[in-house]
Amino acid sequence: EIDRKICNNAQGIGFVIELKQTQKKKINLKKLADDGLKQIEEKKYVEKLNKFNIKNRVMLSIAFRGKTEIEIKHKSK
Repeated sequence: EIDRKICNNAQGIGFVIELKQTQKKKINLKKLADDGLKQIEEKKYVEKLNKFNIKNRVMLSIAFRGKTEIEIKHKSK
C-alpha cells in the first residue's frame, strides 16, 4: 500500500516519496537514501500510479538524521 501519494494530473506527473530516518551517527545517509530508492523499485510502488493514468513518475528518497542532516536521491521513469 502506498503510505502517501502526491499526484498532479494537470502536468501528468506522479511522485513516490520514501522517507528514511536514523539517529545513529555511523549510518551513511547516502546509502540510506539509495536503500530508499531500491525499496521503491523492489516493492513496485511506482507501478501503483498506473491506476491514476500517470505516465511521468518521479521517485524520491529522503534520508535524514535529526533536523540538520539530509540526503536526497531521485530517479525518473
